[in-house]
Amino acid sequence: MRRGSVLVEELCRALAAFDPALLPGDECAALAAALTRAAKLCETSAARAAVRAIECGARGEAGDASVVEWLARVGGCSTGRVRAALATVHQVEESPATQAALVAGEVSLEQAAEVVSVPGHEAELLELAKTSGLRAVKDLARRRRCEGIPPEELHARQRAAREFKHWTDELGMIRFRGALPPETGVPFVNRLDQETDRQWRTARREGRREARSVLAADAFVELISPADPPAGKSKSHSADLVLVCDLNAYRRGHAHPGEACHIIGGGPIPVSLVRELENDAFLRRSCTTACTCTRSRTSAGTVPPTSKPHSCWVHHPSSRA
Repeated sequence: MRRGSVLVEELCRALAAFDPALLPGDECAALAAALTRAAKLCETSAARAAVRAIECGARGEAGDASVVEWLARVGGCSTGRVRAALATVHQVEESPATQAALVAGEVSLEQAAEVVSVPGHEAELLELAKTSGLRAVKDLARRRRCEGIPPEELHARQRAAREFKHWTDELGMIRFRGALPPETGVPFVNRLDQETDRQWRTARREGRREARSVLAADAFVELISPADPPAGKSKSHSADLVLVCDLNAYRRGHAHPGEACHIIGGGPIPVSLVRELENDAFLRRSCTTACTCTRSRTSAGTVPPTSKPHSCWVHHPSSRA
């Protein structure tokens, strides 16, 4: 392995002396792609070497509380990231196809972790990981995990996981994070996106160039303000939430495999929740073929249509059927 260390040192020296300004754009583009693959390989190889070092009793250096802390210090990253990398190396041992793609530099450690998180869909996720970024893999893995959980259990777990926390940062700014189940989270983010769009249009008319995230903060404050809308402006009457439910599932009280029962932009839900939410909704239409209502665009993306008979409810918290 001494030869490997020599090669690594040679690569480091070459990269340290590299000046992209001396190369034409097309060569830099090709080199960027090659180095990106090499970076994935280096990260994977480092994690595999670390796993082996730990197995052989490595304890880090003097002053390090643990081998994980040592690796985090050497790598300039968090201990959480080190633990995740080590865990992924162990997990892919049960998934030969993903392990092969990982050691070939075709996928990153983070992508591999998502792929093996849903064993029944490894081939589908691995194919996507080889041609897409991390976000696309995370989104598909999340959908497949949710689909594998009975709707009633999924909803119960979502309700148990809701939270809201806030704190003051080093600048004295109020920061917060939270989690909401789809029946309350989807309407909230839909209204937030609508208000952010309105703020963006106003900023452009006034000649202000501000990041969308900045305008979203203003939109958030506007949404939670108890004040009435400004003179001449009315509240949006667009749908906050769209529910799609197979008619047979609705009548039966639960959905069978292949029957639609979900919130557009929020994933599957139990039929019992549809019945609860319909008290604050109106029936848009009963559909017998693929319809445009299931193609609604939300912050979560476009939802594919269903060709089975179903009903669509448009939900406004302040309205009654």
